Amino acid sequence: ACSSVEEAARHGVLLFEEMRGSRVAPNLITFDSVIRSCRSEELWPLALKYLKEMRESDDMKPDVDIYHAVLLAAKESVNWGDKRAEMCKMVEATFSNLVYD
Repeated sequence: ACSSVEEAARHGVLLFEEMRGSRVAPNLITFDSVIRSCRSEELWPLALKYLKEMRESDDMKPDVDIYHAVLLAAKESVNWGDKRAEMCKMVEATFSNLVYD
């Protein structure tokens, strides 16, 4: 059985994808909101996916709040699996760039 929180999170992700499908470009606030909604074992990999998209974008780079939201989403997950190492590498690379830039 799904909780109303999980249903709302799925709805938020669907709206985000609909928006993008309609060629409405997400901004930092939109990404932050959808990433924060991915706080479940089922949805947290999407938070990582959205973080990757932001990192690869020329228009928008994730800030500390975005990384914090992804870490919170991952923390809520019981099964980190292979994604933990990937997440650590991305965070390390980003923070070393912030320090040296």
